[in-house]
Amino acid sequence: MLLNPMIAGRRCTVLAPEKGGPFLLSVCCCGQAQELLPQLAALSPNRLWVSPEADWDTDFTPWPAPSLQESRLFSDGSSLGGGPSFLKWVENQLLPALAAQFPLDKSQNSILGYSLGGLFALWALCESNFFTSCACLSGSLWYPGWCEYLKQFVPTPPKRAYLSLGKREEKSGPAVMRAVGDDTRQSAALLLEALGEENTVLEWNSGGHFAPALPRWEKALRWLDHPEKSI
Repeated sequence: MLLNPMIAGRRCTVLAPEKGGPFLLSVCCCGQAQELLPQLAALSPNRLWVSPEADWDTDFTPWPAPSLQESRLFSDGSSLGGGPSFLKWVENQLLPALAAQFPLDKSQNSILGYSLGGLFALWALCESNFFTSCACLSGSLWYPGWCEYLKQFVPTPPKRAYLSLGKREEKSGPAVMRAVGDDTRQSAALLLEALGEENTVLEWNSGGHFAPALPRWEKALRWLDHPEKSI
């Protein structure tokens, strides 16, 4: 059942199982939700999927980055650092609205994202008690200050984190983005130390940032649903 409700001022794409419950809730920080969510639901049908409308550069960045604000990477004039406000909206508006309409298993909320959405998903896992697991796919962990933040606010068990990156991502693009390989490795090491092997994975994929993404989503969902059978 694909729905497009307006929730507290934001249009959301919601895909709910036809029957049953309680459902696992997965918040997806992505683009093209109308196309992607049915594909994800086919891979993991027992979840309630929701992808809220978001300004990619503003809502998915956890703090301002003056070094990027005037760069060509964000030449559309976006205001970076709106992540805290967006996360507050997710916690106080989105999740209660969904819980009022659908039977949810509140003990297993996950958040998943790609690129800046992946950065936000991992940051939200660190910041929020609402989420127990995340998938950070090709996450923009090159973002200034990220590794320093994670050293201070790394999540604790029983939280779980899945990271993946394309092997070519650290070899292309602007110089600031080419740090993504080392920053992802460092993030995975910090998470592994804090969460343990059973709750952490870093998976490398062929291709770059814009390689076909659906197989990467499939691997992430396989691990979230059946961690003992993946990798």
